[in-house]
Amino acid sequence: MSGLQSGRGITNLFVGRKKNPSGTSEILHRFAGFGEMNENRFALSRKSGNLNTSGTSEANDMAGNNPTTAEYGEVVYPDTSLLITEDGKPVDNLFVEKQYRLLTEPLWTSWKAPNGEPFRVLANVGLFFAYKQPPLVPDVMFATDVESPEHPRESDSRSYFQWIVGKPPDVVIEIVSDRRGREDSEKLRAYQRIGVPFYVIFDPDEVLKEGVLRTFSLTEGRYRPVDHSRFGDLGLGLTLWDGEYEDGTETWLRWVDERGQLVPTGKELAEAERIRASGAESRAETAESRAETAESRAETAEQRVKKLEERLRTAGLSTNGTP
Repeated sequence: MSGLQSGRGITNLFVGRKKNPSGTSEILHRFAGFGEMNENRFALSRKSGNLNTSGTSEANDMAGNNPTTAEYGEVVYPDTSLLITEDGKPVDNLFVEKQYRLLTEPLWTSWKAPNGEPFRVLANVGLFFAYKQPPLVPDVMFATDVESPEHPRESDSRSYFQWIVGKPPDVVIEIVSDRRGREDSEKLRAYQRIGVPFYVIFDPDEVLKEGVLRTFSLTEGRYRPVDHSRFGDLGLGLTLWDGEYEDGTETWLRWVDERGQLVPTGKELAEAERIRASGAESRAETAESRAETAESRAETAEQRVKKLEERLRTAGLSTNGTP
């Protein structure tokens, strides 16, 4: 359960942004220059995707998810600098704070997408699905085939703006702390409505009395329960893992790869590398020891032959068996 307050600070003034070939954006202009500013005069039409001056109720919505192409052919985005993207509220509790890291850091450290495509995994970040609509704030969201922003402090990169990214996240995870989060009612319907393919409810204390881990897949516009071990062709799934993480022993939610193996944390990966290196060193030492043993045996055999030859000569016999 995350905590950005919905609806605060959303201004009526619309500012266009032009998408440059380099992928960056810049403020195009403020439409106040056309006369008295009001939403009926200059707004975005969701249906046409163009600047609209007709004053229709559809234009007033201004909630289109896709970039808007103006009459002069330039791509225009809503100005994200006018949106409040954080409110400074703390996370729910220490367990959730650790769980955030366990669901993000391993992917950045140890995982590669099956086809090498880029991805994002974010915790407690606003998901803006439409301009002037209050954002959703998933505990964790994962999106594949999405580049990470080069400058995350810029306004267009401070949150997950669906109209800029071009798609909803592929996986959303909500962690239940209490009943106020409404993870299996309002949030479920919201993620279903905006088209998130996989939705996960992790309820470690079983507050909702429906099980610790529930996973849903979007099928024909509605969420249906599915197995949590594999999310389609994303190359990822989830599992419950009993173990120690950051000095805390709990039942944690963790990612697994397409083979069902845990995606290791950076610490686990370093330890595995240390064990592999130690094993390789041990094997090399064993091989060297065996070689030394074989050499020692050969030397011993040679010494025995020499001693036998000496005895034969002492007895007046040739070493080749003839007198």
